[in-house]
Amino acid sequence: MNTRESKKIKQNREVLDYEHNLKLHLASENRVLDALTRTVMPNQISIIKTILWINFLMLGIIAQLYRSSWSQSLTGFVVLAVSSIIICLVAMAFFRDIQLGGLNDLQAMSKYKDNKWTKSQALFDFLSSTRVAIDSNTKNQNRRSDLTNIATIFSIINVIYLAFILSN
Repeated sequence: MNTRESKKIKQNREVLDYEHNLKLHLASENRVLDALTRTVMPNQISIIKTILWINFLMLGIIAQLYRSSWSQSLTGFVVLAVSSIIICLVAMAFFRDIQLGGLNDLQAMSKYKDNKWTKSQALFDFLSSTRVAIDSNTKNQNRRSDLTNIATIFSIINVIYLAFILSN
């Protein structure tokens, strides 16, 4: 085997190794994206629904107990409960966008030139698209989490306040 053939074999092996590494990295990124979209984000929505349920329940309890005699001290309770409900609704409405990654544009697929790097370039583009989706979903998840934390604090204060009111 001459040196030219051995160089060509070595280059082909490098390309195949690079493609293999890109595939492994893409599979890893897809697992992260899958965890975000199938586990974390739906769990956040469930928590938000629970916070909404608790606040509506507390408002109903207060409305039934103090239906005839409304006191000034209950205004703060109602303000916190309604604020928590509004925050939860904002978290559900504005940060619900889920990015799935991947390239669905046929024109983008046709731009690849047919050479030894075609597969590698396509994998790299898919990897970039998946990374953008992960970043976008993480950003939405963090925003929703911040709002959920505020609503949770308001709800805990209200539960303590309701327990204090009912104990008197």
